[in-house]
Amino acid sequence: MLKRRYKKKNETIPEGIPSIAQATLWIAELGGYTGRSSGGPPGSIPIARGLERVLIAAEVVEALGASGAKRRMLR
Repeated sequence: MLKRRYKKKNETIPEGIPSIAQATLWIAELGGYTGRSSGGPPGSIPIARGLERVLIAAEVVEALGASGAKRRMLR
């Protein structure tokens, strides 16, 4: 969900489940990894930053789901 929102202009996101390598790269990009050829593979810091963003988004989705369930129960 986050990758589709923050994708590059010329990037297409394939349907289906990404590989571990692709998912790691996407998480690193969310954490600030640029992917320049001189930079090497993503390190632990951009991956950790990306995981923090994923965690926040997951908590929001969970909270929205819980509030929707509570609303249905109140009806």
